[in-house]
Amino acid sequence: MCYDIKTMKRSQLKKAKHFGDDKQVKELEKELEQLELLDIHHSSGFDHPQLSIITNDKEKPFKIASWGFIPSWAKTLEDGKQFWNKTLNARSEEMFEKNAYQSSAKNKRCLIVVDGFYEHHHYAGKTYPFFIHAQEPILLAGLWNEIKTPDGAMVTFSICTTKGNSLLKKIHNNPKMNQARMPVILNDELGKKYIEIDANDKAGKDEVLELCQPNNIQLTAYPVHALRGKYGTGNKPVASEEWLYLELDYKTLIE
Repeated sequence: MCYDIKTMKRSQLKKAKHFGDDKQVKELEKELEQLELLDIHHSSGFDHPQLSIITNDKEKPFKIASWGFIPSWAKTLEDGKQFWNKTLNARSEEMFEKNAYQSSAKNKRCLIVVDGFYEHHHYAGKTYPFFIHAQEPILLAGLWNEIKTPDGAMVTFSICTTKGNSLLKKIHNNPKMNQARMPVILNDELGKKYIEIDANDKAGKDEVLELCQPNNIQLTAYPVHALRGKYGTGNKPVASEEWLYLELDYKTLIE
């Protein structure tokens, strides 16, 4: 799963340079400033933050989107928002089968730039949040959609997930789940391929699904302070700073 992320505006702009021309990147920078969107040190998907996503739209590849996918059949924004808490993540194995995602899986795949993401580890009846990141901002595979209704228009997205790799299997051990999950992570080359594949036939679908397999990309992980609840850090830089728990030998855990 992936319900908590960190993403800085400078990171979104840095990655944008690999997927658009100078004019398009400048337009994105201006749009981010006009909307006065904050850097996200920590945000839960259940708060439906807005951030830029990368699409294969040649004219406007960068779009400001809200986290929580709303499918095209929603008659109003309010109608769509009734279930967007359930579409924060899309299981990549099922993207071409689920009615909500089928159309976007074929034609509207996107990339979400993050500086890292958070997962919770369960130990001795308690949960411990971990921050997971790489040396550079990373690209998460996603699905996006734009709806236009009588009460407004909105671009939304979902983050695609896959089976956990060797690291996430150790961290993401929720006893209520029968399988560790993680977001689909892609490098720039594979990310470009992911959003540009024509997936309207079986060959294209298979190609997309092949990209969504777990990989062993070099990731760093460590525990952080509580993110939620009364003592949660909120959207502050401290959210992604290492926080040691005496009862948790995390270095042995992730070896």
